[in-house]
Amino acid sequence: MTNRLIAVITAVVLAAVLAVWLIIGQPFLDSLFFAAGTAVSVFLTWSITREIDPPNDWSAFVGLPFTLVAALFYGFPALVVLFFILLVARTISGTTGLKLTLFDSSVLLVFGVILFTSGVVTGLPFLVIVFIIDSFVEPANRRQLYFAPVALVLFFVTYASLYEQYPYMIGFTIYTGIITLLLIGATLFLAIRTGKVTVPGDKSEQPLNPRRIQLAQATIAIFIIGELFLKGNISLYMLYPAGFAYLGAALYHLVMLVKEARGRG
Repeated sequence: MTNRLIAVITAVVLAAVLAVWLIIGQPFLDSLFFAAGTAVSVFLTWSITREIDPPNDWSAFVGLPFTLVAALFYGFPALVVLFFILLVARTISGTTGLKLTLFDSSVLLVFGVILFTSGVVTGLPFLVIVFIIDSFVEPANRRQLYFAPVALVLFFVTYASLYEQYPYMIGFTIYTGIITLLLIGATLFLAIRTGKVTVPGDKSEQPLNPRRIQLAQATIAIFIIGELFLKGNISLYMLYPAGFAYLGAALYHLVMLVKEARGRG
């Protein structure tokens, strides 16, 4: 049901934004490009939330209005980076119930290299952590042990050749620091709330490992925080759908927590 609902919401956002932009006199191709980017941003917010909070279908919808408003005011974010975050989240949380194949891991590694050379400095070291987690946490995918050192070597080689091109601590403000603290708080809250809940995988009846879900929550948060420290406010514009995924899930659980407390009272 929720899969159909997000498909409808994405289509409605696409049509509505396209119509508004055409009404105000924007060229068709520009309008279509902006509308498609906005719709994909909304969809990715839902998708990332489903990976960091798989036991709760409806928490994935709470962050959608925030993403829509942000996209309308600031433009759509770095969709490629967000797609990378989604793939990594699925790898760690194991929501499909299936292990990554050799081809899947290779694609993820190439993806990380492309992002790293494009200025997303945390891409490759982030993948080292991801491969190590996937190789040791049950259900363990031991093949990933071969990819972790490859990602590490590629990081050092690429970093040495492109060192002077990377900006550091650009635009990091008190506001960015507050966002970082909120993200840490939301991550800890989600980890507590989902730590003992088990649900079956999308393509398997085997229950998901709650520890993997917690690690996915923490690892994605670390990636976002790393980019915030390196690029500051720029990263806010790049990654806000992922941030709103955490915000939406945390707000959902906060409401549920209040309802549970009232029920016990």
